Amino acid sequence: MLKPECILAVCMIILFQSCTNDKFETDLCASVSYVETIQPIINMKCAVSGCHVSGFQPGDFTNYQVLKQKVDDGKLQLVVFDLKIMPPVNKLSDEETSIVKCWIANGAKSN
Repeated sequence: MLKPECILAVCMIILFQSCTNDKFETDLCASVSYVETIQPIINMKCAVSGCHVSGFQPGDFTNYQVLKQKVDDGKLQLVVFDLKIMPPVNKLSDEETSIVKCWIANGAKSN
């Protein structure tokens, strides 16, 4: 026999999973633009003094092609989303993380 707290926990998980707003996420992803959305995040959080600017060995993220290469080879996703070690100081907010994930999922276009 399942304990009441186990049943409650399962019901809560089902409830929260069913309450996602897929339309909101779809709308958000459709409106993500490299120039208007991603580039400002990169400039505020990544391409700061001493990091990801011209001459920075790991990559100049002020250059779209360099950033796109890091997306294509999976390194950006690894250090930002999986390991969560970048950016080291100005961490991405949950909203910024969602926006960048949407941009990547939609092909990381230069739009």
